[in-house]
Amino acid sequence: DALVLASEHQAEAIGCATVAGFILFRGPRRFLYRNTLGRFKTEKDLLNDVEQSMIEYKTSIESLRKDSKYTLDKVVIGESDLQRGRTDLRIYW
Repeated sequence: DALVLASEHQAEAIGCATVAGFILFRGPRRFLYRNTLGRFKTEKDLLNDVEQSMIEYKTSIESLRKDSKYTLDKVVIGESDLQRGRTDLRIYW
């Protein structure tokens, strides 16, 4: 039933699909926001947004550094365990 209606009114169906694509997909939605409502932002608002993004990036980088340090420490411990295991195997064989 819906397919018959869509085939009878192709222009409306294409329009609805296009609008739905702009609303549902992230890229077109961001494009529309930046080119419509985003133009009404003042320079102060834009700077605040950029500063907020920078703070988020810095916290993300710090957490990645902590995670990488933790991972490297675990790798060192794992390598020492591997070496100890190899020597233990050589002794028992």
